[in-house]
Amino acid sequence: MMRYHPPPMLLPFAAALAVSGAALAQECRPVRNGPVPRVRPQLESAAFWLERWGPAADTRLLDADAVRALDARLEQEGARPPDLTIEGGMTIRDARHRLAAYVADAAAGVLAPAPEALAEARAVVDGFRSGGAVRVVARPGHLRCIPTAKGLFRSPVDPEFDRNQCSGLHFGEPVREMGRSGDWSYVRTESGSGWVFTQLLGPPLTHEESARYSRTALQEAQFIVADSPPFRLGTRFPRVGTQILPPEGGRPVQAPAASHHGPLPFTRREVFELAFTEYGEPYGWGDVNGHRDCSRLILDLLAPFGLGLGRNSFTQSQIGSEVLAVAALDDSAKRRAIVEAGTRGVLLLYFPGHIMLYLGHLDGHPWALSALAEFVEPCAEGGEVIHRVDRVTVSDLELGRGTSRRAFIERITALVVLGR
Repeated sequence: MMRYHPPPMLLPFAAALAVSGAALAQECRPVRNGPVPRVRPQLESAAFWLERWGPAADTRLLDADAVRALDARLEQEGARPPDLTIEGGMTIRDARHRLAAYVADAAAGVLAPAPEALAEARAVVDGFRSGGAVRVVARPGHLRCIPTAKGLFRSPVDPEFDRNQCSGLHFGEPVREMGRSGDWSYVRTESGSGWVFTQLLGPPLTHEESARYSRTALQEAQFIVADSPPFRLGTRFPRVGTQILPPEGGRPVQAPAASHHGPLPFTRREVFELAFTEYGEPYGWGDVNGHRDCSRLILDLLAPFGLGLGRNSFTQSQIGSEVLAVAALDDSAKRRAIVEAGTRGVLLLYFPGHIMLYLGHLDGHPWALSALAEFVEPCAEGGEVIHRVDRVTVSDLELGRGTSRRAFIERITALVVLGR
């Protein structure tokens, strides 16, 4: 079995620094939480897009065997870690390599770490003692790339994009603890690895209890299909009759209404309707403040169908029923390729740093849904200015036209088909 190795430059994951542009700005001033160009109210619902797909909206695109086969490929080719119930995977050697990469980036001026951040992390890593078990997240929190609560930033520093924020941990999410140092546990999640405060985790599970979290037990799991605190879209819980096991251990509790016994049927209707439950929700790099970035949205969106993707947009772009490389195509050819690929399954659109869910074509242009941080607009008087979106939204692929970042359609390099 291959060991899971996130790409070195994507260790915190490539979430959604989707900097691009749109229509001419009237004033060359930064915009925050403003409207996304060309988005009309009717485009902001799943029903609008599903109606355009007609009967194809309800076609089952992957059956249970196809989901299992795709999931096995993701693990075999290193796009996500092994099953948590299997020992192995990431080791403290990987954690040391990650820390060394950050130290090198800081020395090169690529990163601007908070004071003493690297020294704190080095002391924790040096004090690591192996040993652990499968545990469950009892309180949501942050998964840190290196063991310090302090941040790592690129220059110039933007406090909203901490490169030490690898991901978030949802209530009820299983992890494999590989060892501890002080207040920190080094853990492997179902989509990556990192450091978490030990106090956020429930008690160690027995072998029999941890088997309930195996990926072979998906058919009997209870999947959360909408955010309903403390439950989060994409999390699954072991099922006991009509109840679920709580992460703290103890007696089973009633499953929330927004849940489903076993994986959902993989159709456009189910995917789109789930995606639009997140419409308008705030953006958060690395799940900061409990919010989602682009790759976490895709990860949580597809989890209730039994698909366990990697945590960053790059790994999500590597494996599918079909992956089409389109970087060399011009805009017109890309549009045709998107239309054709979209007929074969649910389609993800990727360019470096961002991933989106394709919704369909309108007025000759592809449209997509994503957790979008920002784009750049050209100014009427010259230059360009940042437009912060910071939410889950729909958009066409013309954002960025006429800027140094280029239009989304120009930047797309891969189409990932999930279908027959």
